[in-house]
Amino acid sequence: MKKFGALISVLAFIGGILLWDHLYRFLYPPPAADPRQIVVRIHPGTGLRDVALQLQRQGIISSPFSFVLLAYLKGYNKKIQWGDFELYPGIPGGELLSVLASGKTVLKRVTIPEGFNLRQIAHRLAEENLVEVESFLAAAHDP
Repeated sequence: MKKFGALISVLAFIGGILLWDHLYRFLYPPPAADPRQIVVRIHPGTGLRDVALQLQRQGIISSPFSFVLLAYLKGYNKKIQWGDFELYPGIPGGELLSVLASGKTVLKRVTIPEGFNLRQIAHRLAEENLVEVESFLAAAHDP
């Protein structure tokens, strides 16, 4: 029975070390080979786990589990904002959460010429990848 308890203790210790190593690598990732900025769009109502999976698909993070765990540990789990964010692969986890919670999104300047009708405005905004034409028109006509 003592051998079983010792085995459990050793396995728990090894598991703890592996978890710490995993989180450490997330918090302090090595510099990215290609440090280009990527614009990540987070839609309103997107859950934390979906944000983590999206960030992984876009190459920003390597571990959705670590992202979600860190968000809960630091209290960011309900503070992630929606919008377009400029991020880069290998951004440290704490900094990433801070950026996503800050709401400091990418700003785009769009000129709407005088005399444009609603449909022309919708197409101009769609050209800048800011809206979908039909969604914009539906919202514009919704009292």
